Amino acid sequence: MSGTFTCTVDFDTDQISVFKMDIQGGGKGAHIEFGSGTIQSDGTFSVTNGLWSLGVLGSETAPDYKTANGSLYGGNRAGVDAAKGIGGVWGMYKTNGEGATGMFHGSRP
Repeated sequence: MSGTFTCTVDFDTDQISVFKMDIQGGGKGAHIEFGSGTIQSDGTFSVTNGLWSLGVLGSETAPDYKTANGSLYGGNRAGVDAAKGIGGVWGMYKTNGEGATGMFHGSRP
């Protein structure tokens, strides 16, 4: 499985917003849309809220359990050098046995 990941990072409000992940492969998919989270003082965050789905492509439904955690990394100076990268891990599964886990990563433009 492979896919894409995007989000908005707001250093003024310490918020991650519009977290979107779209993973597909083997006729299955795992998705997060409109996720958000608060950036902690150590640069870590947990994705909360949002619309999560998992299952056969075109018939995905909400998982019973879900988690996504990440951190910002890179320069430690404020401004253009701050947090050049982002990355983390995610997982979701249903009580019927369907599940998926993975990682996400990216860099700022």
